[in-house]
Amino acid sequence: MENTNIKVLLCDDEQIVREGLRYIIDWEALGFTICGEAENGEDALAKIEKYKPGLVLMDIRMPKISGLELIAMMRGSGFTGEFIILSGYSDFEYARTAIRHGVSFYLTKPIDEDELEQALVSIREKISSRKDKERKQKQYLSKAKAPVLYDLLNGTVDSGIDYRELGLDLPVYQTAAVSRPSEEAAPFDFDSYIGIGNRGNSAVDDISFGSTAVYLLKGSYAVKRLAAALEKEDRENGIPAGTVLACGPAVYSLEEIESSYEACRKLLANSFFFDENQKIVTCEDLPAIFERVEPLDPSLAKDYSRRIADYIQVCARRRISDQLTELKTITAKSGAAPEEIKYFFSDLFLQIEQHLRDAFKNQELALPGNAEVIMKVTGARFLYQIQLYFTQNFEKIIEALGNQTGESLFDDIVYYIERNYAQPLKLENIAPLFGYNSSYLGKLFKQRTGQNFNNYLDEIRISESRKLLEETQLRVYEIASRVGYRNVDYFHQKFKKQMGQSPAEYRKLHE
Repeated sequence: MENTNIKVLLCDDEQIVREGLRYIIDWEALGFTICGEAENGEDALAKIEKYKPGLVLMDIRMPKISGLELIAMMRGSGFTGEFIILSGYSDFEYARTAIRHGVSFYLTKPIDEDELEQALVSIREKISSRKDKERKQKQYLSKAKAPVLYDLLNGTVDSGIDYRELGLDLPVYQTAAVSRPSEEAAPFDFDSYIGIGNRGNSAVDDISFGSTAVYLLKGSYAVKRLAAALEKEDRENGIPAGTVLACGPAVYSLEEIESSYEACRKLLANSFFFDENQKIVTCEDLPAIFERVEPLDPSLAKDYSRRIADYIQVCARRRISDQLTELKTITAKSGAAPEEIKYFFSDLFLQIEQHLRDAFKNQELALPGNAEVIMKVTGARFLYQIQLYFTQNFEKIIEALGNQTGESLFDDIVYYIERNYAQPLKLENIAPLFGYNSSYLGKLFKQRTGQNFNNYLDEIRISESRKLLEETQLRVYEIASRVGYRNVDYFHQKFKKQMGQSPAEYRKLHE
């Protein structure tokens, strides 16, 4: 059981005085525990910082740093513990200076046992009263914080509230929202995920709305920890199945917290655009939904169906994947409901089929029937499933035309990565473009390149960053962003792992 007694530090340059203070009274019976002794001012300073005692008994004249100097230094650094000054001098000036520094009692030597005991009882009651007040205030603030957080998330900043008292006076904030399949689903420890589980409630506040928990990250430390967690290769480890973490952008005032939270809500509302098994979604993952809304024009299906049909005829897989990527961006920017987007893609596929039937009237292309197309496309929960359906069928047609899969298809995938390495690429968003699921594509990468996808992508990014370091004067953080790293510290880590030196050292060597 934890000892709740008040810690006491005894400071006097005479050992006999310190020993006398230890035994003159029963400290434990009065609610105190002696945590240490000091024989000079410097020693006392170090031990106050180490033990953080609730009470310091100190001789007013000590070697190296005097008692009054030490008290002034500690008060200046924010130390709130109590002091009892001991002195053989009953000088009024000493007493007045001591009182100005918040000294509780000024006792003259030789120490009177009853006088010291009365002083300790008074200090114990003072400390107890202060702790009780702090506890009640903490409970009050805890109860008051929930409605204040709710208001901030919804854009209400009240000039009558002391936000500093609530720990809301930081230079930067960021919101994150964790959506679980249901309120009964396995919880997700967000604090531990970003690596601040041991910092209490000072860096992150949270509020729940049913199965969704919203987190407000306060200050640069918490924001950087989240960025570092999102950069990790195993960043989805520890997030339960069915749970999605949405991260809004960092903002720099209380008034902007609403916009960060609105981004989280918008991301979660657009789950139709999530990749396969996606557990984390950020503004960088779905940038199109934050751009200017352009209504989905049904006539686009006519233009894209003609182009895609042409690319199928010449077996141009790279062009086909580019067209599907464009359509994902266009539909995301449209703000259209998932059902409307599904009908658009159903129409698109049927028009592509018609173009192919017209082009190959006498050749069997194994095209799916209209009913199957409509059922498959409108029944999809996610856009990536529609992309996967498209590319798998297109691949069957290309095979029927006499162009085999294998090396040529994998070359197309590599070509796509080399063109898009600066984007937040993942196996989950590349695989559907080429008719694979992510797990199969991961195995294929290992077989063909001898390394996993993330390592392959890092090699390309670091190679491009070396060119920028050699040929431009861009700052390191700008280069990190240009080659696809959102966190400059993570870029440093990856660069040094590959090159054996930091980006700055590499640049200096190649100037």
